[in-house]
Amino acid sequence: MVFAGGSELYGFCEDETSPIGSRAAIHTIKNLTGDDVLELLQVLLPTGSNLEDWADRIWSSTGGQAGLTARFVERVCAAAKEAIIVDFDAASKT
Repeated sequence: MVFAGGSELYGFCEDETSPIGSRAAIHTIKNLTGDDVLELLQVLLPTGSNLEDWADRIWSSTGGQAGLTARFVERVCAAAKEAIIVDFDAASKT
C-alpha cells in the first residue's frame, strides 16, 4: 500500500500503535535531474543520436517526475527502436 502526499497520513506513520505506523516506512522520492534522464537514455539507447537533446526535452516536459519520465522514456525508446520517431512533438503526443 502506498500513500503519496496527504500530510495528514504522516501522523499515522509516527504512531507505532496504528496499523499503518507499525508497518510503514517513509521513502522520499526526489525528481530526476537532467543528467539522470540522459543516463537512462544512454542505458536504453546506447547507439542513439542526439540523446542530450532528448534528455533536455524530456526533462523539461516532465520536470523529472520519476513515473512520468520513465513512461515518456519508454515511449521514446520504443519508437526509436522501431525507427518511426523523428519528431519530438509527435513522440510526446502518443
